[in-house]
Amino acid sequence: MSRRSELAAVLLATSIIAIVFITLDLLLNPNVSWSIYVSLFLLLWPFSLLPHPVYSTIGAIWIIGLMTAINVIETPEYLWALYILPLIWWPLSAWFPHQFKTKPFAWISFLILGGYYVMLNFVYDDRFPWSIFLLFALLWWPFTRQWSDRPICYSYLMATTTSIFFVVVNLITTPHEIWQSTRFLLCFGGRLQ
Repeated sequence: MSRRSELAAVLLATSIIAIVFITLDLLLNPNVSWSIYVSLFLLLWPFSLLPHPVYSTIGAIWIIGLMTAINVIETPEYLWALYILPLIWWPLSAWFPHQFKTKPFAWISFLILGGYYVMLNFVYDDRFPWSIFLLFALLWWPFTRQWSDRPICYSYLMATTTSIFFVVVNLITTPHEIWQSTRFLLCFGGRLQ
């Protein structure tokens, strides 16, 4: 199958699916339109035939633009689209794959993304420090890049980091109640009494 016929098939399939969604939407629920969002995301499918760096750039811009438009139309009082802005790391990984795998890039990315989400946490929603969950997930990237060549050190580091994370989450969410888990205690050589 040639590239041109493959593109034609994908465009035809995308169009048919979009028409079916829009028809179902109008027939079943004419007051609330959900099909336009699905159809707009379907438009990413034909772009997937492009080279990966180009597709990732178009895809990131398309998703950020679409989410921003939905945000402004549906809930303009809260700018939740800011939370997806780090999607720009997708094209960065496609355009610079070798740099993306380096230790300095992982640490710099962790600091930039972590700082961005901590800032959003305190500027937009400071009632609960939800950014600690993202920081924990983001921390795995530089830790993996830094210590994956030393598996024993890496496993101890990640076990310690995970334990500290759960202790911190326990202290933040339920400070008057210590979480207990028999299985967790057994991991540290304890015995059931």
